[in-house]
Amino acid sequence: MKARHFVLALHDYYTDKLSKAGGSGSDTPPRMTDGRPFPPGSAAQTPRTPKSGTSAVFKRQQDDKWALAYINAAYVQPILEAVDDDGTGFVSVKEVNTFVAERPDGWR
Repeated sequence: MKARHFVLALHDYYTDKLSKAGGSGSDTPPRMTDGRPFPPGSAAQTPRTPKSGTSAVFKRQQDDKWALAYINAAYVQPILEAVDDDGTGFVSVKEVNTFVAERPDGWR
């Protein structure tokens, strides 16, 4: 699949998945004064403690919302460079599986 289509489909998938998780509020993370999203792990990105009674799954999904700011058309090239092993501009299932399998220990 073309890299741009892959990135947009991935963004749509996770947007839908997070919205079905029951989160009210925006899927847009907080932004710096110049409009860029805060870097992952910064103080502004530290997730708030969920209300009591929320599940661990919901908290994990809320913690992952920051990624939606980076899974979009503006970041097609860096995502493609990370995933597209053969440099064709297309992303295959095998390339995605290889990319996911190589994530560092402890990362979801």
